[in-house]
Amino acid sequence: MNFFKFVSLACFTFLSLTLFSQNRKQLDSMLFVLSKQTTEDTGKVSNLLRIAKGFNKINPDSSLICIQKAQIISENIKYDAGIAKSVESYGNYYANAGESQKALEYHKRAIELILKLNDPYTEARVLNLIASDYLNLNDYPSALDNFQKSAAIFINLKNWVSAGASLNNIAVLYMRQDNYDMVLKYLKEATTCYRQLNDSNNMHVTLANMASAFSMKKDYKNSLKYNRESLSLTHSKNSTNYFVGLMAIAIDLIELKEFDSVLVYLDQATIGFEKENNNYFLAEAYYTRARFYNELPDSLLGKFGIYLHDKSSRIISELEKAVHVIDENTEMSMKRDILQLLYTQYEEKNDVVNAYRLFKEYISLRDSINNEENKTGLLKLELKYEYEKKEAELKLQKERKDALSKRELDKQKLLRNGFLSGFTLVLIFASVFFLQRNRIQNEKSRSDELLLNILPSETANELKKYGTAEAKNFDEATVMFTDFKNFTQASERMSATELVREIHYCYSEFDKIITRYGLEKIKTIGDSYMCAGGLPLPDVLGAEKAVLAALDILDFMSTEMQRRKEKDEPFFEIRIGLHTGPVVAGIVGIKKFAYDIWGDTVNIASRMESSGESGKLNISGSTYKLVSAKFNCIARGKVEAKNLGMIDMYFVQKTI
Repeated sequence: MNFFKFVSLACFTFLSLTLFSQNRKQLDSMLFVLSKQTTEDTGKVSNLLRIAKGFNKINPDSSLICIQKAQIISENIKYDAGIAKSVESYGNYYANAGESQKALEYHKRAIELILKLNDPYTEARVLNLIASDYLNLNDYPSALDNFQKSAAIFINLKNWVSAGASLNNIAVLYMRQDNYDMVLKYLKEATTCYRQLNDSNNMHVTLANMASAFSMKKDYKNSLKYNRESLSLTHSKNSTNYFVGLMAIAIDLIELKEFDSVLVYLDQATIGFEKENNNYFLAEAYYTRARFYNELPDSLLGKFGIYLHDKSSRIISELEKAVHVIDENTEMSMKRDILQLLYTQYEEKNDVVNAYRLFKEYISLRDSINNEENKTGLLKLELKYEYEKKEAELKLQKERKDALSKRELDKQKLLRNGFLSGFTLVLIFASVFFLQRNRIQNEKSRSDELLLNILPSETANELKKYGTAEAKNFDEATVMFTDFKNFTQASERMSATELVREIHYCYSEFDKIITRYGLEKIKTIGDSYMCAGGLPLPDVLGAEKAVLAALDILDFMSTEMQRRKEKDEPFFEIRIGLHTGPVVAGIVGIKKFAYDIWGDTVNIASRMESSGESGKLNISGSTYKLVSAKFNCIARGKVEAKNLGMIDMYFVQKTI
């Protein structure tokens, strides 16, 4: 088996080494000094963004504040590069938080601004970030496209280090798909870039990656070749990288049954890991030694000073040492393999107690790993389902075009034959024509229904007419978020089938309610439901309709909660939040497309929901101004909203 992880060279966070080493206290001190600087210039923007990067891992809230200040200053002094860098930093902030979709939105906005600056280096760097976002969202075609664009720009600039890093990232993409031939193709291109600079450090990592790819292909001969070349380029013979390289060679030799030199490499690696107290790799080293003893033919035992009756004891000794140093960082698959080999050795020695104890641990761990693999498989199936559902529209459109073409051909054929065959064939043609027309009409209705279930009618019509749909700005949209407050507790009392059925029931009722008031459903995110009024067509009554819909949803959930309480069944409690403001709306993606909205209005609406209370409708000051004449509202004063400061909020009770 191959324990060695495939290393990506292109993280592209570009933190300076000095800043990366700063601790929280130092960053706070730097920020304090900067806050005393009254001059607002490009230098202050750059320093704020550097500090934001330092805070990104250790204090994300402070990072976000620095980015916001940098953007405000950049806009005030009309510093276009600073605005672009601030937007990019928002993307990095969300990427670090694991919110890849939001990260992608900001990185794409950043690239639009950067393209106006004629800065190809920054363009290529942000393209790489966009590609990484797509990669995290499992959109491999889009990730590949952006990685390739990034690499092409870097190569054109003769920036060989960055070009090699982009090519390495493409290799990572193909590694995720187990396409090892393409992995090797791009890694070889990366080595060509690094050879331009005689960059031995990046060459070392890339060659190790090539060895790992060959190992995945079970081509241990080439794996050994590239591991040896990589090891020869390691700068220090007293480093983790060097010791890992030694162990990789030892593993290749075991797989190739070339046992003579295995212990030479493995002994050096083990001693190095022991000196470093590196338990992660030390466990691997002990396990590899156990594998060596286990796979060593009995005829060669004497050559290594091992007696036949002593073989099993040596294997157990190494495996017990591996178990002793296993920590929380050790990969589950390696723990499983160690336990599997260990219990089989105790079994062979007829040590039933230890064999049974370890077997139970092995089974438990194996099942956990299988569950994780099953979850991954289910996620892939879900993504495939969504993709195929949206692809169905394109398929139906193609079928419709084919049917139209066939109809024309049949028509011409029947007309031509009609002159020869007389009136009977004309009647046959008429029958075929009408049947075909009905079939086409049915297919059109099916395709239109499917498209309208995904997109608003205006956007769907634009997409059908022009093949694309442009994003639109709405100055006054009212965004609604709902959330089940006690979702986790309630779901623990339901089976998976019951949980899905109950959520489907609730969301179906929400769909009916917002349809009555002309609101547009945007999406569901787990137990959160999002919709908006005042789009895709502007509506001066959008805020009022959104409030009425929200109150109806509260009434429905209250009735549903009472009904389930009487039956002693688990129930959901709901919070709803509304905010009115400008948004941008449009289609996301080219394959797995979806109608979505963006802007601070969306974030504030989300905060209205999370800052509200169970069973109540919480609205912002901007929504209150539009609906206060028709609804009885209770002022809450200014309430703290996470990352947004103090915001005026109101609870809506009923119509006046």
